[in-house]
Amino acid sequence: MLVTNTHGEIVYVNTQLIELTGFGEDELIGRHPNVFRSEQNPPELYEQMLETIRTGVQWQGRLITRRKAKLPMRLAGGDPKSDPSEFWSYLTITPIAGQDGQIRYFAGVIRDISRKVEMENRYDFERSEARVRADISMVLQNKDPIKERLAKSLELLMGLKELDVQNKCGIFVSNEERTHLDMFVLHGEYTDEFIEREQRIPYGNCLCGRVAISGEVIVSDDCFCDPRHENTFQGMTNHGHYIIPLRAFGETIGVLFMYTDPYPSHDDHRLNTLRSVGDSIALAIANDQIKQRLIRATEAANTASRAKSEFLANMSHEIRTPLNGILGFTDMLCRDGDSISDEERREWLEVIHASGKHLLQLINNILDLSKVEADQLEIERTECVPMEMLSDVASVMRVQADQKSIDLNIEYANAIPRTIETDPTRLRQVLTNLIGNALKFTDRGGVTIKTRFERTDDGQASLIFDVIDTGTGIPEDKLETIFNPFSQADTSITRKFGGTGLGLAISRRLAAALGGTLEVSSTLGKGSTFTLTIPVNMPDGAELVDGLQAEAVRKAHRKTNDSSNSVKLNGHILLVDDGQTNRQLIELLLRRAGAEVTTADNGHRGYTLATQNDYDLILMDMQMPIMDGYTAAEHIRNHGISTPIIALTASAMKGDRERCLEAGCNDYLTKPVDINELLSAVAKWISYLDESGGPLVCEEQSAQQPAGEVSALISSLPTDDPEFREIIIEYVENLTNQLEEMERTCAAQDFE
Repeated sequence: MLVTNTHGEIVYVNTQLIELTGFGEDELIGRHPNVFRSEQNPPELYEQMLETIRTGVQWQGRLITRRKAKLPMRLAGGDPKSDPSEFWSYLTITPIAGQDGQIRYFAGVIRDISRKVEMENRYDFERSEARVRADISMVLQNKDPIKERLAKSLELLMGLKELDVQNKCGIFVSNEERTHLDMFVLHGEYTDEFIEREQRIPYGNCLCGRVAISGEVIVSDDCFCDPRHENTFQGMTNHGHYIIPLRAFGETIGVLFMYTDPYPSHDDHRLNTLRSVGDSIALAIANDQIKQRLIRATEAANTASRAKSEFLANMSHEIRTPLNGILGFTDMLCRDGDSISDEERREWLEVIHASGKHLLQLINNILDLSKVEADQLEIERTECVPMEMLSDVASVMRVQADQKSIDLNIEYANAIPRTIETDPTRLRQVLTNLIGNALKFTDRGGVTIKTRFERTDDGQASLIFDVIDTGTGIPEDKLETIFNPFSQADTSITRKFGGTGLGLAISRRLAAALGGTLEVSSTLGKGSTFTLTIPVNMPDGAELVDGLQAEAVRKAHRKTNDSSNSVKLNGHILLVDDGQTNRQLIELLLRRAGAEVTTADNGHRGYTLATQNDYDLILMDMQMPIMDGYTAAEHIRNHGISTPIIALTASAMKGDRERCLEAGCNDYLTKPVDINELLSAVAKWISYLDESGGPLVCEEQSAQQPAGEVSALISSLPTDDPEFREIIIEYVENLTNQLEEMERTCAAQDFE
């Protein structure tokens, strides 16, 4: 309690006031009550107080009262709102009149109500924040786009005046790799500088980046005094921050930031409220992300399903078209074979042969794609002559160019290595695909293959092939999709030009397997350029040759690789294969080459014959009933027989060759067997003679080539030979029944 006179001088203070305010009696007597005045009280409050007591009426009310400061000044950077020299009080001022009725004194009673005000403020905040949290929850659960829901939620959150916010807040969302935060939603007004610089915040940078790592709330009192507030902007004024982690499913997926007045409250209840709001926002964002992933996955699945359906439709067409030719012309040969001319017979057989080659190409394409996608593609690096390879491919493809009356040319931009080390089979396959594709889509002008050799500063060497056509061109939005399996630039392309959409997909994957790249540029209506870049290893001392030397080099090299046509075998061979057509064909080839042949139709029979007789070579099919080739080969080796065994198998996946060798085989050939490959492989393991009767030494060649070589697509089967023709006709007659049986098995889901 204190008493003042009408001049406003304190004339009395009691002990309780001294203890409450910290002033001594000698510091108060004679002074004005303004010593207790706080600048946080509005001036209007004091004006209304004086007007009331001067009329002799008692005044009472709440106001902030100042205590005696324990320090001469507040520390720089300290919180002015947490100044212990001020407290909430309830003041009662009573005028005291003399006997004449005139006011002589004013008696004031000050009570500390800080605790009560604090409880009232907390109650008001809890009531407000409960309402806001409920409203935010309802907004987040509606069906609006996620950014609209978040913007509305931030607007509601800014309505909590007790937070002392500055009506500026926003949300950053983490990227999938959890390396940085991306700006997602903003509320309030921001400078262009802020929006541009804060689009992306690295993890660990500034306040938001730190919270993204720690997952803990940060309360920043003053942007100019907090060393963690690393970013400053032109025109920035004092402010504080609440930085709230957005956590869902055990991880931080983003950050909510709020601008506040300097020195925001650190009250636990307030921080828990903000954490709760952050969790609700995080859950909404996470659910939307899951929804978007599901939508993308569904779209991808639908796209894949459509691509698969289109692929199957294309495959059905591509398979049935040559089958129709095979079955039709075979039927005509069977019915009218005696009445047609030799020229017609040869023409029909050529159609059958070409149709069979097309079917084989389809199968090889599918196998190549499956091997690449299953990471089972084998790459073998051997020395080869690039000029010869390119010239050979162009020679084969020039037939197609001549049929369309367009040009097919090879150009050398500079000198290229005479020999390189790469996988010649796969390189030839990619070039064949690219040149064939270019010819298919070119009706006027022509196709040019430009070859150049480049070295980088670090010594890396690359051979670059540009396949340039003057064809239809490719729309810009399709330049990447054409490399997807089962895809073409337009589904109508299949109807007009044919194909399955596998060639470019396989080619790009093969280029990557070789360590290179395959890119495309195109102008619709003018043509396309496919650029194949292959890193090459040059043998020591390899020379460079220019375009004028290329043809001479090619011809000289080819002379050393053409001995298989004159091979005459000398030996006794055991042929084990459950396929009657295969046995007939291979037996005929071997007998015509001069070998004696014994056949068996299963592995058990082959094993029995091998243990009872002496053979110079065994050809063993690996997939057979009763006893397969792997088991038969193991039994033969366990019996102590060292006769060379060449495996024959339709399996061309990674590891098949190794499995055959582990079973005891010495070599490996894939079906369908090429005549030259077969004779070369057989000649490698037994003695043979040339046409003059002299012995020859066979070089290792095609038997060591990886499965699926493009050369297997170019069959040299002599279809005009009566014995070969008989085998072909019998095979085709059985093919229909086999296909029907396969369809029934698939329909019944009987895969045992």
